[in-house]
Amino acid sequence: MRLVFLAPLLASLLTGCIVNVAFDPVGSDSSMQGSWTVAGAVPTVESCGEIRFVRVRFFEGDDHRDHSELVFDCAAGAFDTRPGEIIADGVWTVALVGVRADGSVVEAGLTTELDTGAEGGRHLTLPSFDFTGGG
Repeated sequence: MRLVFLAPLLASLLTGCIVNVAFDPVGSDSSMQGSWTVAGAVPTVESCGEIRFVRVRFFEGDDHRDHSELVFDCAAGAFDTRPGEIIADGVWTVALVGVRADGSVVEAGLTTELDTGAEGGRHLTLPSFDFTGGG
């Protein structure tokens, strides 16, 4: 009877269907800051158009996670979580992503790799991104 339960697990391990439960950017090791423009200028509600929020998205291969504390009104143009350290220890591939109010993506920025273990890693700085416009 026990083999019946082990067979699906063994099959998933052999086919590579493994979910990485360690892929969780939420933690207490680093703070983060970032900024963005829209069409080369400081964003406004009008220039953001469809982009309601800008969020930080974390990537691992084809998978991604959004950090619930890293979502901001597009018109804000910047964020800094200091003194709050809300990022888990690790090397993270991240990007700024412009999303509609329903959460669908309007435009994604370029990905960059940030390492909490590097010098100055207790505070991570995303490169600024210029969204082309919110439509």
